[in-house]
Amino acid sequence: MKIAVMHPSATPPPSCREIMYEAKRLGARSIYLRPQDVTALFSGRSLELYRGAKRLDSELVFVRGTSSPSSIEQFAWMTNIVKLIEEGGGRAINSYSSIVLARDKSMLPSILGKRGVSFPRTYVTNNLQAALTIVGQLGKAVVKPIIGSLGRGVMLLDNEDVAYSILKQLLAWGQPLLLQEYIDKKDNRDIRALVINGEVFAAYYRKARPGHFKTNLAQGGTPEKAELTDEIEEIAVSTAEALGLFYGGIDIAESSSGQLFVLEANASPNWKGAEAMGLNPARKLVEEALKTGKA
Repeated sequence: MKIAVMHPSATPPPSCREIMYEAKRLGARSIYLRPQDVTALFSGRSLELYRGAKRLDSELVFVRGTSSPSSIEQFAWMTNIVKLIEEGGGRAINSYSSIVLARDKSMLPSILGKRGVSFPRTYVTNNLQAALTIVGQLGKAVVKPIIGSLGRGVMLLDNEDVAYSILKQLLAWGQPLLLQEYIDKKDNRDIRALVINGEVFAAYYRKARPGHFKTNLAQGGTPEKAELTDEIEEIAVSTAEALGLFYGGIDIAESSSGQLFVLEANASPNWKGAEAMGLNPARKLVEEALKTGKA
């Protein structure tokens, strides 16, 4: 089988190298694919994709990243490459539809609500006064980019004057305001559940640094082994299924009272925490993808 691993970086990040290694171990040929290097040729009813000057004929593409949302046009095109791969007969993991759903944080509450999965109260608005009123009512609110990752741009608002400056600037940058109620997380940690092919492969706590609320490992959080309960597994698998994710990182907050809330779902999750637990997510992902591809 011909496999490609997609990411926009000039050199393959560790997760991409791990996937390529595991594919080679199982006898598949793999290449590193940057979406910036893809050219599409449309002629009549035919579609041809090229990587540089060579025809792209990968049967399976692991999407580890497309692009940062530098513009809506770039985001649309880089993501559409995944769709074109599928239309050309290739299989993308994750699929185009699931990537689009998972990257748009403004739609996640609606999708989860239909499944009965709990999430923090969430507001999306372009109205500054409405946003300030919401912050005042909540007391503490989290503002986050609608499209983003690694905890970048996520801020805690607990002062109306500071909130005014931040929210006004975000609107000036053309950013809709996504506000969530702040969840007082038990032990200042959340749970990352890594779902692969309908099962939780790994579950671990991500503990924030003292005095901080972000638990992302990229923001200084530390991984700790977590006990996988039936409730956590059900929430994580249900969320991944709702988004159509073959694999995904589901972030779950446990409040001080013990209630569980889904904070985010990631279509190309960082899995360093799972590796810190002695697990090999890349191997599991490639094995499951090849197994289901033969079914």
